[in-house]
Formats: sequence, structure tokens, C-alpha cells
Amino acid sequence: MTFTMKDPLNTQRLVAGLGSPHGDDQLGWLVIDELLRSRIPGVAVRKLATPHELLDHLQDVAELIVCDAAAGGTVGQISRYIWPDLPEALGPRTSSHHSGLRITLELARFLFPNLGSPQVWTITGTCWEKLANATPAALIAVPILAEEIRHALASGPLDEA
Repeated sequence: MTFTMKDPLNTQRLVAGLGSPHGDDQLGWLVIDELLRSRIPGVAVRKLATPHELLDHLQDVAELIVCDAAAGGTVGQISRYIWPDLPEALGPRTSSHHSGLRITLELARFLFPNLGSPQVWTITGTCWEKLANATPAALIAVPILAEEIRHALASGPLDEA
């Protein structure tokens, strides 16, 4: 099976935020909202509900950053992981997004050989209740993470960042 959907911006860099409208699970989406306030040339940004949706956007992507909420640890903590060194917490075959991020990235690396080593950035949260607001301590980290991602993208190829 091949994926032929091409990014309308014809970019080789993608930042994808995973999430839902439920509590801290929306943190990945909120980082994308923050990134959209000032466009980054040559970088596409997407809000996705499941990791598996990444596969629809990777045809011409060489560099990928995924933003997501994480459970466990200090609320508002920002963490960065580079493939294949992902923590076990990101490793289940299923998650609140139905398809685990680790298995999706394994598949993406197989289907898209030009994809470099994806980066996964997380903000630790604690509230996952349906349609709840995000935790204030986690919200503080959103613009900080967006700025860290902008800096990483401006510094050159992600594999060197």
C-alpha cells in the first residue's frame, strides 16, 4: 500500500499535534495553535486525533515533530525524545488515541524511508476528563514548548538539533 496524499504546502517538515478536546489531552493541539500564530516557512502543522493519522501526511516529509500530552511526572514538564529512544509510556500498541505512537512511528519509518528520526515532544498533564479544561500548570508549558520547537526548526536539520 502506498500513500499518495501530498501536503498542500509541499513541505519536507511537519509538526503534528495529537489530542482531543478532553482535559490535558488537548495540549498537543494547543501547541499547534501557538505555532500557527507565526507561520514558519517550509513547515506544515497539523492537528490530529490519532497517531495513525500521521501516515496520511508523511509522503514528502523528511523531518517530523510530534507534540502530545503525557501522563506521569510533574505537571507541565516538557520532555523531548528522539526516535528510537522513546519511553515505554509512549510504547503501548493502543492508547487513548486507539493506535499507539511507537507502533505508528515504526510503520512510518518502514513506509517512508526518507523520514529522518522523528522527535516526540510531550507536556505532562493529569486531567483527562471528557471536555474538561486543561490543567493550568500544563497550559503554562504550551507557549514554552512552541518556542522550543520554533528554535529547533530554525537551528537546521532536526537530526542535528
